[in-house]
Amino acid sequence: MIRVITVTQIKSFAAIQQQVPALLIKVLSLRKPAVVNVVFLSAVKARELNWQLRRRRYVPDVLSLNFSTYAQLNPKKVVPFLGELYICWPQVQKQAKANKRLPSQELAWVFLHGLLHLLGYDHEREMAGKIMRTLEQKILTQLSV
Repeated sequence: MIRVITVTQIKSFAAIQQQVPALLIKVLSLRKPAVVNVVFLSAVKARELNWQLRRRRYVPDVLSLNFSTYAQLNPKKVVPFLGELYICWPQVQKQAKANKRLPSQELAWVFLHGLLHLLGYDHEREMAGKIMRTLEQKILTQLSV
């Protein structure tokens, strides 16, 4: 089980905040429960955070802060804290329009993408990127958004 805690509610997110983690758990056969915080940001805040964390000057759709070391440092915690996802809702809406998708579909992809990063998946190297994209497609195909 991946418990999702959101700071700001986005209507489109309510439906997918349970479906995406459930499918991710099923596909990856995850056994341990975990907690993920999800924060929705404005474009200005997302760009600022992207600069502070990655020294990149653009508005990202999602930023993933992995706190897996927290679980390693606190092994007695019953539910490990995987990390936080910072999702830029205006950027998600912009991408949805550009990709000819519903905002809820784009948000599902962005959310899943961020969760995979928190679980250690990456797309910086070509082979790792193929693995990550394959998982995303497999899960999104099963998603009813």
